[in-house]
Amino acid sequence: MIRRAALCTAVLAAALPLAVQTVEASAKRDLAVTFYEKRIQDMSSAGLTVGFVFKVANSASTAWYLTGNDYRVVVDNVSYIALDKDLGEPIVIPPSGSALISLPVKVTYARLLQAVPSAAGKAKLSCYLIGGLTFSDEPTPGGSRLSVACSGDFPVFRDIELIPLPLEVKDATIGGGDMTFKIAVRNGNGFGLEVGKLRYVLELGGVAVSEGLLASGLSLAAESEKEFVVELLLDFFELGPSLYPALQKPDIPCKFSGTIEFSSEWGRFTMPLEKSGPIPVSPAR
Repeated sequence: MIRRAALCTAVLAAALPLAVQTVEASAKRDLAVTFYEKRIQDMSSAGLTVGFVFKVANSASTAWYLTGNDYRVVVDNVSYIALDKDLGEPIVIPPSGSALISLPVKVTYARLLQAVPSAAGKAKLSCYLIGGLTFSDEPTPGGSRLSVACSGDFPVFRDIELIPLPLEVKDATIGGGDMTFKIAVRNGNGFGLEVGKLRYVLELGGVAVSEGLLASGLSLAAESEKEFVVELLLDFFELGPSLYPALQKPDIPCKFSGTIEFSSEWGRFTMPLEKSGPIPVSPAR
C-alpha cells in the first residue's frame, strides 16, 4: 500500500511539469498579444495617467483568462515604477475573440522629478514598458506568462494661464457703465492646443457681470498666448449698488472662471479654469 502511494506521488510529481508546459505551449499557440495604443488620461499640472493598451486575440474555441500582470516602466532611461499583481477577478478572453488590456501607470510630476532628475525642464519624456501577462485556461490564479513590451512618450503638462488686463471704463454713472474687459490666455506647454470651446463667468466686485462662450475653434500654438475682449454694458440698478463705488477705486476684485475644451497630440481634454485677484481700473476720461 505504501509502495503504491509512493508510486502515485511520483507519477503526479512527474506529470505536474508536463501539465505546466502543456498550458504554456497552449497559451503561446492560442493567444496573440500585440501593442494596441497609448492613452493619456487625467492630465493636469500635478501629473497624469499613461495607459499602455494591449490587444489579446484568442484563436481557440475555448476561453482564456488573464489572471495577473507584472511590468516595469523606465522613464528617460531611469527605472520609475515596478508593479506585480494578481487580478481578483480574471479578465475573460472569449473563444475566437479578443480583449483590450490596459496597463496603467500613474505619473506624479513631483515624484517623477525626484526619481528622474533629468526630467526637469522637458516638455515631454520618453518611456518604455517591459513585463508580462499571465493567462490560465481556468478562472483561477496562476498560469502561463507571455512577455509584453512597448515604448512611447508623455507630456509634462503646464496649466493654461489666465492673465487679466486692466479694466477699461469708458463711461460710468450711478445708473450704469460701459467698459471693456480683456484677458490673455497663455499656453505654456511645448505643444499646440486646438481649442474647441472656452466658456467663462466673469465677476467684478463680487458680482457676476457676464458669462458665455469666449472662444471656439481656435489654435493656441506652443508657448503662445491670445488676448480676448469682453465688452460690458452694465445696468447698476439691476446688478446692485455696490459696483459703481467699486469702480471708483484704483483696483477692483476680479474672478474669471470657466472650462476649456481642447485637443492635442495627446488626446482630447476638458479642464477647469480660474483666476482671482484685483485688477487695475482705468477710469473714464
